[in-house]
Amino acid sequence: MARRADQLAVELNAQRSAFKAFLTARVGSAAEAEDILQNGLLKAVQRAGELQDDAKLTAWFYQLLRNAIVDHYRTKGARRRRDDETHRP
Repeated sequence: MARRADQLAVELNAQRSAFKAFLTARVGSAAEAEDILQNGLLKAVQRAGELQDDAKLTAWFYQLLRNAIVDHYRTKGARRRRDDETHRP
């Protein structure tokens, strides 16, 4: 499985700029996009065994990134609500 994970990482890194542009357009910050991408790549390598069809790698990874974007906004919203609560008089 380590070889498969390594191969998956190489293939995904070849498309890194497209993935980062996709994320930046959705989160509005290159730094946040980079963080999401790094976490996504790590998660993809850890879940390499879940990929059934190698031909669908890119689609599978984009779905992983979409889920990561949703998580990002949920976390951001929860943090904002918590901060609003602590700053109320």
